[in-house]
Amino acid sequence: MRFMVKCTIPAEIANPLIKSGTLFKQLMKYVDDVKPEQLYFTPSHGQRTIYFVLDMPSIDKMAVVTEPPWLDWEADIDMTPVMTLADLEKSGQDMEKIVRDRR
Repeated sequence: MRFMVKCTIPAEIANPLIKSGTLFKQLMKYVDDVKPEQLYFTPSHGQRTIYFVLDMPSIDKMAVVTEPPWLDWEADIDMTPVMTLADLEKSGQDMEKIVRDRR
């Protein structure tokens, strides 16, 4: 199942890690472990934030996604299931049935 993950790292945690050169190394290890399809960096509400899309093969892999940022960065994590256009196209028959059932 594909998820959009938002990982927000508090400045009081990130700043010392950046100054010591540790944050980038930790981030690269994390990216290597979770293998996101896409990865974006941006500020959100004044904090360093990473958005990434990943395809989680099974829900038991959630710990691999959430625990490192919580343990290493005290990050806030939001996970939202998302669909691609191809996924939406596959859902066409289901959508048609849902609409028909409501007429």
